[in-house]
Amino acid sequence: MTIKSILARLFGRYTKGKTMNVSVPLTTLIIGGTTLITASEAATFASSNDAILTVDSTGLVTGVADGSGSVVATSVADTTQTSTINFTVTASALSATADTPVVAQKTELEKLEELIEKLELETLKEIKAGIAFLKALV
Repeated sequence: MTIKSILARLFGRYTKGKTMNVSVPLTTLIIGGTTLITASEAATFASSNDAILTVDSTGLVTGVADGSGSVVATSVADTTQTSTINFTVTASALSATADTPVVAQKTELEKLEELIEKLELETLKEIKAGIAFLKALV
């Protein structure tokens, strides 16, 4: 049993409100422009304002009119896992520029799990180095 599986068992029931990892190349669109949301797992998507922007079942966002809106991605497997991405739609191509990709923030538990995984890898490397050292002595 790994530390990660122990943590999953201990904290699994305390993950309500956990965020899902999503990314999108653009958060500023021109009217008629599109961008695709990529989620780390199967998700459903909903627009906060279909008059400003729409989103289809694949995560394709389309700018409809000037304004701001957001898209909420919800995990199919765990509906408590959501991520929200804010968008701006403009009429002019001069206003719409390539944005820095947006990535949802990880929860404290997810950060802890990543640190534990790194620690497990470092520990394994140290053990292997110690075994190699002992073999060299023999």
